[in-house]
Amino acid sequence: MQQRDPILSISQLDVILGGKPVLKDVGLSSVAGELVAVLGPNGAGKSTLLRTISGQIKPRRGRVSILGRDPVRSAVARRSLGLVPQRIALFEKLTARENLLAFGALMRVHGRKAKARADDLLERVQLADRLNEPVNHLSGGMQRRINIASALMHRPSLLVLDEPTVGLDVDAQAGIVSLLHGLKADGVSILLVTHHLDEAEALADRLAILVKGRIRALGVPAQLIQHVFQNLRDIKLVNPSLPGSNASDSFQFGLGNLGLFLDDTGQTRSGVLPYDAPRLLKLLDAVGRGQLQAGELTIRRAGLEMLLARCVSESERERV
Repeated sequence: MQQRDPILSISQLDVILGGKPVLKDVGLSSVAGELVAVLGPNGAGKSTLLRTISGQIKPRRGRVSILGRDPVRSAVARRSLGLVPQRIALFEKLTARENLLAFGALMRVHGRKAKARADDLLERVQLADRLNEPVNHLSGGMQRRINIASALMHRPSLLVLDEPTVGLDVDAQAGIVSLLHGLKADGVSILLVTHHLDEAEALADRLAILVKGRIRALGVPAQLIQHVFQNLRDIKLVNPSLPGSNASDSFQFGLGNLGLFLDDTGQTRSGVLPYDAPRLLKLLDAVGRGQLQAGELTIRRAGLEMLLARCVSESERERV
């Protein structure tokens, strides 16, 4: 299989703001038709990463390139980028079509070419029937789609999106996800910052988890999860009780030694166990026989939520 050249390439990236390190030795890349999702808690450095990619911040060390060019120094690199910020950035009193034409003009797309491109994109985002309406008359989901379309007017090789579905209802989120699938198929390289784990799982070809300025995990989501957790399962047991017994009997039964941690409410035990662990098999047998009752017993395969939690936990332990 022929290896494709990266559209975006980041290597050994360090960024310091206000005298404090914000990004540390970050390495990341994306190729045409690939969507890379970036996950991480608040304060991880995600916004700084996007500002550095777009050429707004000059790194202390390392390199960012778009199609081989530095976005800080190269206007060509910056014009190869389409940026969709978290806050909707549109001219509210202009129509949908006028917004696309205005953003196209900023990126040197004019005349008939701009009009044809605007009409094509409005059709693509399923808003051709609303092209002459002021955007402040449209729903949040529609405005998001227009914002994405505006960033595509100049046919960028790289599209960077910062939380594009934040604040949207389920149907509007699904519309954005469908649009991004289509852009991937068109060969656009996409970098998506999101806190929606299901969104990342549905869209990402590769995933980067950023915690305290460092990438803690990078790869294909399913492969990362399998590598870290293998045969582990996520267990949650709510309000466990033994019929006709008191709470201390639960510990005699062995709940206290299951390796499940009690939460602050004192009602839920949760943790991670191998699916074939004797302790888990004993628990399932007891529930099946009615020897142990629970308001809820959930056993899930490891997912992105567990992977993110593991990365955050490992980062915290390094600080101690």
